[in-house]
Amino acid sequence: MLYILLGIIVLCALLCLAELIVRIWEKAEQSARRAARTHAARPVQKSICLNLPVCLPDRDSIKNIYSLSDQFADRFREVVHS
Repeated sequence: MLYILLGIIVLCALLCLAELIVRIWEKAEQSARRAARTHAARPVQKSICLNLPVCLPDRDSIKNIYSLSDQFADRFREVVHS
């Protein structure tokens, strides 16, 4: 009986260790992706600055955001209806 209990404890410890390793790995991948995104060469975004405390985004960038959301919505509908 003692060996069974000890085996269960060891198994749970191994599962917790595996979960911890996976979480560390995912955080490392996310930070690497963020670093790659910030260091990637991208064109300077145009903005419209008025006498406001913030700058308004360019119309083209707003259109791109809306088109991406439309594409996502269309794909989501396809998945739901299939």
